[in-house]
Amino acid sequence: MNSFPITITVEKPIFGLSTEEKRYIALIFSKLLKISYSTIEKIFPEVKKSFISKTIKKLDNFDTTEDLRKYNKGISKINETSEQKIVELIQTNPQKSIRKMEQEVQNLKKTTIHKIVKNLGYTKIRPVLRPTLKENHKEQRMQYCKYHINKQSQFTNTLFTDEVLFELNDNRRLVWYRPNLEEKPLKYTKNPNLKTLVWGGISYHGKTDLYFYRLDKKEKCNAESYIACLETAWNKIEKLFGKKYYFMHDNARPHTSKITQEFLESKSANVITHPPYSPDLNPIEKVWAFLKNMVSYTEYNNIDELVSAIESSWNFIKVEHLRSFIRHHQEKLPKILEMQGEYID
Repeated sequence: MNSFPITITVEKPIFGLSTEEKRYIALIFSKLLKISYSTIEKIFPEVKKSFISKTIKKLDNFDTTEDLRKYNKGISKINETSEQKIVELIQTNPQKSIRKMEQEVQNLKKTTIHKIVKNLGYTKIRPVLRPTLKENHKEQRMQYCKYHINKQSQFTNTLFTDEVLFELNDNRRLVWYRPNLEEKPLKYTKNPNLKTLVWGGISYHGKTDLYFYRLDKKEKCNAESYIACLETAWNKIEKLFGKKYYFMHDNARPHTSKITQEFLESKSANVITHPPYSPDLNPIEKVWAFLKNMVSYTEYNNIDELVSAIESSWNFIKVEHLRSFIRHHQEKLPKILEMQGEYID
């Protein structure tokens, strides 16, 4: 039998046929005669290229052109097995994207995986950065916890102090936007990115005034400037406690220098030994996080505006807030012991 080429010369719409008939003929043209989708669309404008492509794929994969969705009606792919598989993938690699999950899990599309992840209560966040604890660090943390548990410390006469850095180009706030309809939001940075280091103290009875190390004016935080900071704050400290109280700061060099220790001894301050690499054992860290969140709602044109906002937000913090943070500090000590000195949330 001799083969011969088939030429289709019709390039104008054909009338008088039903839509179903046109679709049937279009499939024959495409599947058997290998006519391009574009040419078929010129002949049958009602038959779109997307329909032909999807139907040909269905025919190749399932040997039918029927709508397969009617057979799956009421049957959900979200079940215990699929959920368990997603949990295993996330636990193996918490950074794994939904696209990667789709490649590793058969018969589950991205939309289905997204629903499973949402149903399981997962959300993506940035991990909290924490120093690596060595065994001697854990031991010192446990000693701190044991000491204050045995002493039944209420921390009602303790001043917790620390420094925190604020910068003009902070970018902590999340904003809403629609990826398919809007351009990605931008925030233009200030140049230079000016910064200020802030010292403060909190207690069960109130808080100190803030002290600002104006890094934008080349001020440094060293032993001499730290003592100047404490001298400025000492009248307020004695108003809060009188002469009998405990004083906490971490092991930064300005805090542990000889002249700083001599200054604190001259003030009869009972310094609490703070375990190294343990910011979680100072409740003022919670206050700093709260303060940074409040300040981040506004953009500032210069460092003076930022300093003013920090002071206003600090004054907003009530004694009730401070007491809540200090009580939480007390409650976490036995939990750290149970965890053998590890960090806890």
